[in-house]
Amino acid sequence: MGDRTLSSWIGTADGGIIHFPTYSYTSMNGEGHPNLVNNIPHKNRINNWFFVYFGYSKNEKKGFVGVRFTTGIETLEYNNVNHYFASTFYIYVGKDMHFPGFNGKIGFVNFNIGDGAFKKMPDFKHPNDIFGLLKGEENILKNPVSKADVKPENKETSSKNLIII
Repeated sequence: MGDRTLSSWIGTADGGIIHFPTYSYTSMNGEGHPNLVNNIPHKNRINNWFFVYFGYSKNEKKGFVGVRFTTGIETLEYNNVNHYFASTFYIYVGKDMHFPGFNGKIGFVNFNIGDGAFKKMPDFKHPNDIFGLLKGEENILKNPVSKADVKPENKETSSKNLIII
């Protein structure tokens, strides 16, 4: 127990799941639940921008997952979860020694610990953007520009104006 404290990966790429395993111990002898698992069906929404949060609170004995797709937010909760105190953290982004890499782009990855890092509701906006949601929205999530949004050329200044929402 202890590996995969908080992790996620794409289960089946085509129409499948985003997999969120963790663990919980019940004694210091290693007894407990080595593989608590919940999934969120992605329904091919991984082909567009999406945001993933997986947090844990030792004090509250809770885990919370929030996945924000362009079409909305889905959440999962873990209750009565005990994790060992970790002296070292290992972070793998994209792939590790056992699983192939995510076939897509990953950006604005944040690792937060301490007060304020655990959220138990799907509100990931923060004044300092510690979760990276706003950076992802501003730099990656782009709505297509329609023809109605393109203004005609101003002949006096020869400039073109685009309104991008």
